[in-house]
Amino acid sequence: MEKKLSILLYVLMGLSVVLSIFLFSADIDVEGTDPDRGGMPVELILDFCYILVGIAVAAAIIFPAVKMAQDVKSAKSSLMSFAGLLVIFGVSYALASSEVLKSYEEYVTDEAVVKRVGAAINAFYVLAVGTIGATIYSEVSSYMK
Repeated sequence: MEKKLSILLYVLMGLSVVLSIFLFSADIDVEGTDPDRGGMPVELILDFCYILVGIAVAAAIIFPAVKMAQDVKSAKSSLMSFAGLLVIFGVSYALASSEVLKSYEEYVTDEAVVKRVGAAINAFYVLAVGTIGATIYSEVSSYMK
């Protein structure tokens, strides 16, 4: 199974390289094809990119779920980490303001968008400070030992 997966990954990587070469070597017009040089349609390359993204998303969901089902102890710590992220996002959303500033009224359609953006910014700040703090703690604790 592992050998087949490795072969599949190399085939997908090779196909990606070939399509990238076609994309960057063609002189593409507005419709997305190169009629003079017989270029490849951009839609085909985009469809292939969508397929690759779908494979990546499926792998990112399926493989951890299988691993969690096989090892319950690691599943508990993973679920606790996920619950911590949910708490951070929940608190960030609760603290976010939904006020639309006058300078942004022409860009923003409603207050829900402003609240979600504010929540994302708050979550970023909390996670960035947590990451920096964990890095400093790790370095200081390893220095003390």
